[in-house]
Amino acid sequence: MDKRVIRTKNSIKTAYMQLTLANEPGKLTVSDVAQKAGINRSTFYLHYADIASIEEDIDKEFAEVIEKCVEDFDITDVYKSIYNVFSFLTSALDREAVKKNYIISSTESKNVLLKLKRTIVEKAMQAITSAFPDSDASGLEIPLTYASAGIVDSYAQWSKTSGNTVSLETLIRQVSAITEYIIEDITVKRRV
Repeated sequence: MDKRVIRTKNSIKTAYMQLTLANEPGKLTVSDVAQKAGINRSTFYLHYADIASIEEDIDKEFAEVIEKCVEDFDITDVYKSIYNVFSFLTSALDREAVKKNYIISSTESKNVLLKLKRTIVEKAMQAITSAFPDSDASGLEIPLTYASAGIVDSYAQWSKTSGNTVSLETLIRQVSAITEYIIEDITVKRRV
């Protein structure tokens, strides 16, 4: 893709993310985004059909990051897996403050966090059914959804208040202990 196209699309996405933090959801217009991005409306329409297509592009971009984050999730080493997810995510978000603020604070970014939660559930279900192929997979989704929501929401809350009193290491240790308990309970039932 042409560097100018990439630069313009990044400007539009950045403008959109900044505006969602300052405006009421659903109230943004193409004109608002174009003005903030420093382009005209016709340039906007060369790259995006509407506001929703910006959201889709952002969601797709973050979906790729999420897939990389959790691709090696290992139920036998929850601490290391959660450490890898949090470290990768923190590193990716710390490189771009606008994206971090959008993911953590914008109501428009809910799809990104939901995708992360669903991906963790899917990876954990795959790992458990792979480790216990003869067991019944029913009943896995609810406790894994609970654990996944706890992992992601704890991280989001920590990110909003990072630099306060809890280190990333402490957060990982706390979340891992709870998650290990849930996974141990699930896997013990699978062995029976």
